[in-house]
Amino acid sequence: MRTSHFAHLDDERSVLRTLVGKIERELDYLPQSAASQLVELRNYWADLVNRLALGPAPDLRTCPTCGRPGMRTATRCGFCWAKLEPPQPSAS
Repeated sequence: MRTSHFAHLDDERSVLRTLVGKIERELDYLPQSAASQLVELRNYWADLVNRLALGPAPDLRTCPTCGRPGMRTATRCGFCWAKLEPPQPSAS
């Protein structure tokens, strides 16, 4: 039951991240004729996004046993509790 609660929180954060991105794209389309108001709006928006403390989206991977998503660094699946192999280093 705890897993579904945390999964719900991750889903909500994902939705919020998507909305933040959409609003930021729309802010780019606002006319520059009201520059001082636009700067103030962007400052308020940045403060709101900062207070949401969403952070970056977590790195996920799929459980090879049950196929559900989970944290990339997990050692056990949060759904079926299968032991997971350490993740391969990401190619940076």
